[in-house]
Amino acid sequence: MKIDDTVSRVLASGNLTSGQRLSITVDKVIGTLHILTNSSDAVLGVFSEAVPRRSAFEVLESTSAFVKDQVTPDLLAGATKEGDLDRFCKEKFRDICTKHRNLGSDKMSKIGVKIEEVKMVVEQNINRVLQNAEDLEAVETKSEILRQDAQQFQRRGENIKRALWWRNFKLKCTIGLLIAVVLCYIFIPIISKQM
Repeated sequence: MKIDDTVSRVLASGNLTSGQRLSITVDKVIGTLHILTNSSDAVLGVFSEAVPRRSAFEVLESTSAFVKDQVTPDLLAGATKEGDLDRFCKEKFRDICTKHRNLGSDKMSKIGVKIEEVKMVVEQNINRVLQNAEDLEAVETKSEILRQDAQQFQRRGENIKRALWWRNFKLKCTIGLLIAVVLCYIFIPIISKQM
């Protein structure tokens, strides 16, 4: 199921933080998954695309408040099998849904949906800009490190070039001295015989 996969991926991502409101469009048939988080829990709901984002989160907030206020640890401990809480919760959930039933039916709600969609796009764009700024900072940091490495490489290259020049100079001097000694060895006896 698409919704199960979407919920599993979102929960497994580890990106949910306290006080977050997240909306994910699953598809046109299923609708939009809305997630409301607070310090102790997360409330998830799937709503039609016609339901404004703000209204969907109002339903989730009402549901979260109901669970916090009326679903006590004793009530949970008394539920020993699946469906034990159905009777208790069904009426309250029905009241919450009735209160918010016609969320997308009038023109104002449709305009609200459009506004919420635009707000969501703006939020996504702001998040992208912030991510790009972080990426840019990382690139600037790496380029600064590369520049420093290049300077250090250049200094080392100059030191090596200087060391090789001195080694070459010493080698030439040694060869020149050796040739001078050999020539002296050859020519000094000849010159001293002629004198």
